[in-house]
This record gives sequence, C-alpha cells and structure tokens, in this order.
Amino acid sequence: MPKKKIGKPQREMTHRQLTHWQKENRLQRIVFFAGIGIIAAILVILGLGFYMAKYRPLHEVVLKIGNTEYNMDYLVDTLASYNVKEVNPSQQQTYASIAVQSIEQNFFMTEAAAKLDPPITVNDDNITKYIKDNSLPNDKVTQDSVRRQLISEKLRTDFFSPQIPVTAEHRAVWAMQVGGPSDVEKVKARLANGENFTSLAAELSVDQGTKDKKGDLGWVTKGTLSTALSKGSVSNLENKIFSPDTVLNNLVTFEDNTTQNPGYWLLKVTETKEAETQAHIYGILLGNETEAKDIGIKLATGGDGNDWDSLAKANSQYTDAATNGGDLGSVAKGTLGEAIDAAVFGSDGKVTLALNNVIGPLEDTNQTTNGPVWLIQVHDIDQNREISQTDRNTLIDAKSNEWFQIYW
Repeated sequence: MPKKKIGKPQREMTHRQLTHWQKENRLQRIVFFAGIGIIAAILVILGLGFYMAKYRPLHEVVLKIGNTEYNMDYLVDTLASYNVKEVNPSQQQTYASIAVQSIEQNFFMTEAAAKLDPPITVNDDNITKYIKDNSLPNDKVTQDSVRRQLISEKLRTDFFSPQIPVTAEHRAVWAMQVGGPSDVEKVKARLANGENFTSLAAELSVDQGTKDKKGDLGWVTKGTLSTALSKGSVSNLENKIFSPDTVLNNLVTFEDNTTQNPGYWLLKVTETKEAETQAHIYGILLGNETEAKDIGIKLATGGDGNDWDSLAKANSQYTDAATNGGDLGSVAKGTLGEAIDAAVFGSDGKVTLALNNVIGPLEDTNQTTNGPVWLIQVHDIDQNREISQTDRNTLIDAKSNEWFQIYW
C-alpha cells in the first residue's frame, strides 16, 4: 500500500498545552524513581539472576504515566534486555536509570506522535509481523520497543521528510583548521608561493575531518556540515560559510570559540637566586606543538620581530605574563606546576636549566589555550541545488531531535 504523503501538520502540541499533563505525571514519575532506587538496591544485594528467578513481585505496579501502568515484571524484562547479568553490580543502578528512560521515551514519543495531525500510529498487526519476521520474543517489552521503532520510522518518512525541501542553497567549500596565528601566516605564505589549498589542508589541518578530505568539503548546505568535521564550532563555521558577505575565492580566517588542552611552553631561565633554589623564568604558552616549534625556530633565527619579547607579546596565551614579554617572575619549585618543575628544577629543588637556554615545546596538561583557527574558501555557489540523500538524512535527524526534545 503506497505511503500517504503529507505536508506540514496543521497543529502541533506546544509547551503550554503539555504543561498540565506533565504536572499530573510528575508526582507519578517521582514515585517511580523512588521505587527504582529500591529495585536497584535489591538487584545489587541479591544478584539480578537470583532475584529475577525467585523474588520479583511480578504484578507490583512501579510506574504509572498517564493512564498506563508498568509492573515489576515489565521493568525487570526491560533490564534483562540490556543483559545486565554481565554488568558489575555497582553499575546496575545506572542500567536501571537507562531502563526508566527507555520506558518513558516509548510512552512520550508514542503519545506525541498520536496527537499530530494526521496522527502517526502503528497497529498491532504490523508489530506482530515485525516480531515474527525478525524472530524476536513476543513479550510486552519487545512489542513496545518495536512500536517505538516503527513509529520513529514513520515519523521520519511521513512527518519530517516532507518538511525538508528538495533543493537548497549549496556552497562549494575548502576548509582547514590550524593551531594558531603563526600557522595561519605559514599557510598564507605557502599559498602566495603557489601551493594549493587542498595539499596544505592534507598536511597541516588539525581537524581530522578536513585533513582526511584534503580540505575539500564539496557542496554543502546549511545544517549538514557536522558530518564533514570531527571537532570545533560547526555553527560558527556554517555562519561564516553562508554569510551574505562571503566573497568567492577569498580566504577567510576566524578563531574557533572553543578551548583546548594541553598547552605547550617555550621556557628560559635568566637568573637564579637563593642558592639556586629560585629561578627567574620567562615562558611563551602556545596552543599546539607545531606552533611552539615554529616560534622556537624564529627565536633561534632572530631578526626583526623574532626576539623573545616581541614573540611573547604577539603569541603567548599565558595572559598573566604575555604583556610583560612572558615574564613569569622569580619562583621556586612547586609554583608553576609539575611540567615546568620537571624542566627547570632538580629533585633537590635547585635550578638545573642553564641560563638563557630556550627549551620546548614542553607539554603542560594543566594549561588550557584558545581553540584553533579556521581557514575557509568558498569557490562556488549554487542557489538551487538538489539536497543529497545523505544530507537529507542529516537534516531529518536534526528535526527529529529538535521535535523530540519538546516532548521528552
């Protein structure tokens, strides 16, 4: 029988409409959560298999949502579906909470789907057929689980999919993510010398998604970029790519608004005090090892702008000292953390690092630095390109998650 294609529903439930119903259920749910704590404790003390076989009160109601009641038998069968017999007893309460969520999700999604216009429902015959075709146990827990799965599939095809247009604006994009400002300058210089964006992305990008794709994200439409990247602020990146101010073939850079760990130091000691138990330390904190190596090379090379004071002020992310040329002050062992202690001091607390000897990159897991920098280039725009099935699935997933959050 062909599926009935529908458009956007005329009426959807709002938060206001759900409030009264949710308040009525709240007390019932609180009672259940108290019960689940007792159940979990029993499972830990007696052992799940022993308890299930000998002691479970099969008909005791432990949860009521709306007019639907769930007894102990239903709960234990739900727990059994997670194979919790093989779980450490200390984790059984976590699995009990997962079982609670599963039961509630089944209920709320089924109820919400049935209130759509037209309603999304699944009849018992379809559930029985699915169970038989897939050789599943024909118990109430399995029936409810199958119902949820079939309703979820119908929601995708009959409710969410029609909301996604056939075509949308697409932009052809190159992108890479590098560690910091010095890496940006290196990429710009190499591009100016005739190297291409994609080869540089394959070599230098710290985002695995763009590195694997050699920087070529292909044609993307807004809302689908997360599938092409492995980390970072996708929403900000999409806003940049789809900005009306974007100029074709113009290199755009912007800092990710995330933070990262660890940081990488370049260090030097300029003098010692107190019988060599105090060191006057200067440090430059960078966001990644590559950037730290580049700054180290500039320090070794020297020349205009490559002195310690200038590079520290321009690049160090240790804000307490960056404006002072990276001056961390005169300190003893135990002041600046284990990483610096290991590099500067011996076991007796005396300075072991030679004066004015620059060392690094030195990894410091206790330091957090600013996120990486994106370089993007839009090299074509198609205002009316067909959305691929992969991107369509991504957009449907986003709508599904957004819708479900309203009712869960």
